Amino acid sequence: MLLGWAVCGQWAWTQPPATNEAALAERPTQYLGSVPAPAILGNAAVVMDAETGTVLCSLRPDEQMYPASLTKILMAIVVVSEADLDEMVTVAPEAAAIGETTMNLKAGQKLTVRELLQGALIGSANDAAAALAIHVAGSLRVFSTRMNATAQRMGVRSSHFTNPHGLHDPRHYTTARDMALIARQFSAYKELWKIAATQQITLRRPGKPGGGVVRNRNRLLGEWDECDGIKTGYTRQAGNCIAASATRDRWRLICIVLDSKEIVADSHSLLEWGFDNFQRIQLAKAGLTRRVVEVEGGIHSQVDAIATESSSVVLPQGGAVVQEVLEQDIIRAPVKQGQTVAIVKFHLPNGETRAVPLVAGNNVPATLWWRVRTNPNLLLGCLALLIVSGGALVYGTAAKIAGARRGSFPAG
Repeated sequence: MLLGWAVCGQWAWTQPPATNEAALAERPTQYLGSVPAPAILGNAAVVMDAETGTVLCSLRPDEQMYPASLTKILMAIVVVSEADLDEMVTVAPEAAAIGETTMNLKAGQKLTVRELLQGALIGSANDAAAALAIHVAGSLRVFSTRMNATAQRMGVRSSHFTNPHGLHDPRHYTTARDMALIARQFSAYKELWKIAATQQITLRRPGKPGGGVVRNRNRLLGEWDECDGIKTGYTRQAGNCIAASATRDRWRLICIVLDSKEIVADSHSLLEWGFDNFQRIQLAKAGLTRRVVEVEGGIHSQVDAIATESSSVVLPQGGAVVQEVLEQDIIRAPVKQGQTVAIVKFHLPNGETRAVPLVAGNNVPATLWWRVRTNPNLLLGCLALLIVSGGALVYGTAAKIAGARRGSFPAG
């Protein structure tokens, strides 16, 4: 086989389904009202909006299960957080000894981080994942600690990882919900996503010219144009697993299916259901959403209020009404650019409320009269100045009159 890839049971999901599968199919529960989600053969599943993290439907989302090679999604996130893609990696003996699906790496070989990520994400090479882990952390144990810490920062609460590749370990487990959170974070790394969406690639093999073609194990990539990732996995204990994603009209959904005989059909039907029955609504866009706010005592009576953050919501198709309310206290001049002047609140059909702060887009100085009126010290100073000026004027006038009178009498 080209590039010396050693293949294990990861291809087991291509086997024909059992005759009693229809009786085993279960329908996930929708978190948001819509037409019922399609029945699937997987034992756990989650469909999540990649931008907001909204869960559209789920089946046993918090049941702890084995992730197999879906582990490599988290591995890749940790690696690119700590290493440059063009760094050279020297393959450690411990990594070269990792078995099952591999690149047949040899101890001492040198490849870039990018090449090893391509091997791990496209071809699911366990030795590539181990080589990257040791390069970044010095050992598989330390790297696993970093994986768990990274996962916890993403909001993962029911998972534990003991290796970077997903080979079976009873202490290495996750849930469909946790894996969706990890996949959502993965979508923020454009270079990783580009690798995961690659259907095939020719990888360099040190010491052998020409390298070899590696084909992506995610069969959904070749069967559905809107699919753009992410990873499949298989071990005997985990069954067939998939983290699938698809993008339609710049809207990306993520689907996790664990332990299924039909990961391609399950994930495809769930993602299509999500696109067909839900809509993403842009509530506000940072820097572009504008409202007008009244200003008291300014040289201008109004100021442009601009959203500081973007906010979107996913709702069922049809009949989704979002009510908008602009809330502000009395805004008095002077107003400084960037000052928070209002909050726009969006009341959603499900009872949830989203709040987006608005800041002033420009300065609004106060009028002179407003500054005098609202500043007691300035008012007292003006009155004192007025009194002193008035007194000086009276004194000067009186002196002038007295001088004129003296000049009107003859001397002596």
